[in-house]
Parts: sequence; structure tokens; C-alpha cells
Amino acid sequence: APLLPSFEQAIARRCAAVGVGPQHALDLVDAHANRRGEAVQQRAELRDARIGDTEKFNLLRELSFFAGFSDIDLWEVLRLAQWRRVAQGEVQMREGEAGDYVSVLADGAMKVTKQGKLLNVLSPGECFGEMAYLTPERRTRTAEVSAMRDALVINIGIEMLRHASQSTRHGFDRALLRILVDRLDLANSRLVAPLASCATTATT
Repeated sequence: APLLPSFEQAIARRCAAVGVGPQHALDLVDAHANRRGEAVQQRAELRDARIGDTEKFNLLRELSFFAGFSDIDLWEVLRLAQWRRVAQGEVQMREGEAGDYVSVLADGAMKVTKQGKLLNVLSPGECFGEMAYLTPERRTRTAEVSAMRDALVINIGIEMLRHASQSTRHGFDRALLRILVDRLDLANSRLVAPLASCATTATT
């Protein structure tokens, strides 16, 4: 007979220890295996879901990241990109790992954390993992990105992007520059708010 996985072996041993009959123990093992199999199948179906090119193109056109891209550029993005469904709670990028792609969130919500602390919540149209593209000399992920709920993510390999047409590369460069400026403004506003509060307190 094939060996049972460790968790199912533990079920069988526990049943034997408390005097549960062998048939009942096998029923419990089978129930656990079925639940685990269903969960694996559901995750596989989620990841392997197919989206037609026309639907992908229309979705790209709606995303703010690709607002300045021409139709020809978007079709090239379709050729370069890999579309992936990420289940709720699943990690898309891990802090400290090597990064060789940049991602754009197409649907759902993702959270960005560093050493367990929440840094940002991403919504559709936002980019993440861009530092691996902007700083090729150090491609280590500086934060973890995981799905707050089921999400659809567009991944573009950095090397593939570097060999894309000049127009498409410029589109990415402009979009990433816009994102960096927005994040710098946000960081400045977060820094100024406490200082303004302290100044008000000091004058009262």
C-alpha cells in the first residue's frame, strides 16, 4: 500500500491510540485527502484560467498604468506579458528574493509589507516590483506583496522588456516615473503632516 502523507499518518495513529476502529480511521483520512485535493484543484483552476486577447487588451486600456500607451504598444505588452491569477493570501513577491519581472495589478487588491509592517495597499492599475527594472544592479525585492483578495496580475519579464520596441519601453519609463513622483508626493505629505501638527502644538 502507498505511504500516507505525514498529516494523514498522524490521523491514523491518533485514531488507533484512542481505540477508533480502522474503518473509521480510513474514512477520516479519505475525508482529509478529498478536502485537500479539492483545495489544490481550486487553486489550479484559479491560476490556469484563460483570458482572451481581446479581453486582455480592453482591460489594459482601462488601467491607469497604460494610459499613455498606443494601441500598438498595448498589443506588444500582450505579447510580452504573463497573466496570473493570485489567490487570496498568496504571496506574489517575497522580501529578499531576486526579482526578474515587474508587475501591474489588473484586478483585485494587494498589500505591500516590509518586515511584517504594512506599507501600502495596491488597487487595479498600480505597479509593483518596479525597482528590479529601475535598478538592475540590485534586483533584490525590498518588500513582500501578497493578495488581500483574489487578484489578477500582469507580469512582464525585465529582460523581455529591455528588448521591446523603443515606444513600449518609453511608455513603461514614463508610467514608472509618474508612479515614483506620486509616491514621493505621498511620502512628503506624510512627513509634513506630523511636523505641521507639532508646530501648531508649540504655538498654542
